Amino acid sequence: MPPVNSNILSLTSEQLEMLTMSEDDIANGRIISEEELDRLDEAYFKSKGDFSN
Repeated sequence: MPPVNSNILSLTSEQLEMLTMSEDDIANGRIISEEELDRLDEAYFKSKGDFSN
């Protein structure tokens, strides 16, 4: 069994809101694969002339 970390973190209201939004996105299928994200990033940077591949 891994060691237990007893540190307690306090999240800001903004961080809690982002987590809630992320959970809602996942529950409603608003997700993309890492590969698709990489393709979108590449296309974006190419359109900006800042992609160094």
